[in-house]
Amino acid sequence: MRVRLSERQLNLLRETEKKESIYQRFLRHKIVPYVMERIEDYSTENEDIYAYSVVNLIEDIQDEFGMSYDLASFAVFTYLVREDIDPLEHWYLPDWLYKIDQPMEYLKHSGFYDKYMTDVPFNDIEKTEDGRVIFSVDNWEEFADLFDEADAVRSILGEDWFEMYDYYDYPITDVVSNLSDENVKYVIETIIEKHGGESISGLEHREEFEDLLNENGDLVIDDRLKTITDSYNLGILLSESELLDSDITDELVRAYNSSYNSASESELWEEAKNEIEDFLGSKGSWGKDDMLVFDITDTYQNIIDDYVLESHEVPEEFSFISLLYEYIRNYYHGGQLKISNLQYFYPSSEAIERDFNDNIRGYF
Repeated sequence: MRVRLSERQLNLLRETEKKESIYQRFLRHKIVPYVMERIEDYSTENEDIYAYSVVNLIEDIQDEFGMSYDLASFAVFTYLVREDIDPLEHWYLPDWLYKIDQPMEYLKHSGFYDKYMTDVPFNDIEKTEDGRVIFSVDNWEEFADLFDEADAVRSILGEDWFEMYDYYDYPITDVVSNLSDENVKYVIETIIEKHGGESISGLEHREEFEDLLNENGDLVIDDRLKTITDSYNLGILLSESELLDSDITDELVRAYNSSYNSASESELWEEAKNEIEDFLGSKGSWGKDDMLVFDITDTYQNIIDDYVLESHEVPEEFSFISLLYEYIRNYYHGGQLKISNLQYFYPSSEAIERDFNDNIRGYF
């Protein structure tokens, strides 16, 4: 019996504003068994659907049943899925989705989505019994290639020291102005320990030190230096006396340079980490076997779906991280992940001061 869709029925099927998609509604229509039977007849008549032109088959279904191209294509696609035949063995996905306005609905309601897209065997994805999707990598550095400045981010996220700035001979007064009161006291004690008993000159014109100078205008380093409790006077002591060329000054400047780099690395590392976690929709945590793990249950399938829609390819990568590399470079609407432009980046003064004070004692 020959069955055709009436114009009214076709119009109803095309009302995509409703909650059900056109494909859902088509599958419930009484014409479907006849369409599927006819497709089977075509494939039988032509021995093997491999040898039969998919384009011609779709056109024949269009003509015989008065269907639109997308519904005829969907019918053939669905038939193959139901027969456990991979449609992509006959035609590339971009060809199947040609002229299709709702490609994801097409893939889902044909059965293809559940059969080929929801259980991709990535070696770094684990699906738990309760439906969670767990993504594991060796370390943060594996995400470097997701960034537009991949080499820089690889250095930032890696285990090796990231030295962003070359050594700079900062004025010692600027350096010690960042010391806490506790560390001012520590530096004074270090000066006494290393240079106790030495006489230094250069402070005879400074009223702040007149009570500490001897009759020759020199300062003898001893416990009286402990009266210096602020960074201002410590700066004068180090900048205007012979201590300017001492190991004390050298180590303070070296420590300050180091803190500038460590503060930069810390802030940029946090930026990169936040970018990764925002993209994945999950916080990273260290799990079993020292693997870095993410629960990406809420974003995993969305990434797969978007990859398929944008690339018109079903994922075949061995690992999910490899798919992410390709996806974010070529298809992700947000583009590659980013950190601050290193050419114009400077760490916060608070971070520099924090690192400087936290690490200063390791230099003496």
